Amino acid sequence: MNAPPDPRAGLPSASMLGRLSHCAASWQLSRQAVRQGIGNHSNSASDSGHRIHKWLETHGAAEWGALSEDEKETASRCYEQAEQIIADWGAEIDGCLAHREQRLWLFADGRVASTPSVLGEAPALFSGCADLIVHGTESRACIVDYKTGRGDYEPAAGNAQLLGLAVLVAGWAGARGIRVALVQPWAGPPSIADFDGAALDEAKAQLLELLAHIEQPGLTPTPGDWCHYCPARAGVCPVTTNELVMLANPLDTPEAIEEFIREEYDGPKLARILAIARRAKWTIAAAEAEAKRRIEAADPGAPPGWTLREGAKTREVTNLEETFALLAVDPVINLTAEEMRGACSLSLPTLEQAISKRSLIPKPKVAMRIADVLGPLVSYGRKAPSLVEVGSGKAELGSKKEALS
Repeated sequence: MNAPPDPRAGLPSASMLGRLSHCAASWQLSRQAVRQGIGNHSNSASDSGHRIHKWLETHGAAEWGALSEDEKETASRCYEQAEQIIADWGAEIDGCLAHREQRLWLFADGRVASTPSVLGEAPALFSGCADLIVHGTESRACIVDYKTGRGDYEPAAGNAQLLGLAVLVAGWAGARGIRVALVQPWAGPPSIADFDGAALDEAKAQLLELLAHIEQPGLTPTPGDWCHYCPARAGVCPVTTNELVMLANPLDTPEAIEEFIREEYDGPKLARILAIARRAKWTIAAAEAEAKRRIEAADPGAPPGWTLREGAKTREVTNLEETFALLAVDPVINLTAEEMRGACSLSLPTLEQAISKRSLIPKPKVAMRIADVLGPLVSYGRKAPSLVEVGSGKAELGSKKEALS
């Protein structure tokens, strides 16, 4: 089966800027991974996001019918938040010129167009696809980017993808004032930032500089949290591969490894191994996913000596009320209410979600109402502490310039 055409035409895109701005080497390494058939493949979450984006683009009945109930709620909230953003900006989402899922191309001579190649033009260098572009008056434009999952994203003011899209829209529409908004309904209110002409000019210069830099040979990979999004992290990037080798301790029992680390690792060495281990988990997960995909597809590149084993069976009760009613009257089991309560736990987030969907009351308000009604029946605690690196997490893009430099 032939691979679908690459909408990016093999060029860097705005969605990669956060990673490329921290690890310029990842551009050439990721292209190598793609040539080898390694990289990020679709999964249930990405497929769901694609369906939601398709409805937000078309508003078609068929696209709406393809959504699950949860996806419909996500899509509706995305649209409502975008509508409010545009209204606050001083326009109407359905009453002004708007483009949905519009890919724009930056050329070597600095021009921007909506097609990747036009006769007589310099070659294309870069592209970006905006979920929603709305044109306002007085050389203004607003860009909305939808995130349908629950992951963490850099806020709009330091979001390299959004700033890259702003550069493209500025060149395409002649806009000198651009508002960018990150809409992620399951992570709170939208994140919004505004860029004036001077900021856009500076960002464009920085972008062109970065695009030239990533094409240089012999760049050294810079590992970090951005490795999670790099197709080359599993088996192609020499840094992540070497880190896995460093973690492969020749000691063959957990007890021996625990004693070795306790006796031999000082503070700085522990800090280094923790950072490596976090990236190694992503690499291992990517390698396992790729191996499963190749085995299922009978790919010649499947790992020799490995196969897929059928998953363990699971058991789940689908109706607690009926379960208790049946077990309570069974002459052998005779389940008591106290035993039933002791065996069950109530998920407050799941309950809040169900009530919010039925009542159309925002989930935070439902949560507060439940807390008021249940009072002391709700106990509060904390999970066990987790290790975090000081200053780690998402790349800290402290200024507009740093976002693309």
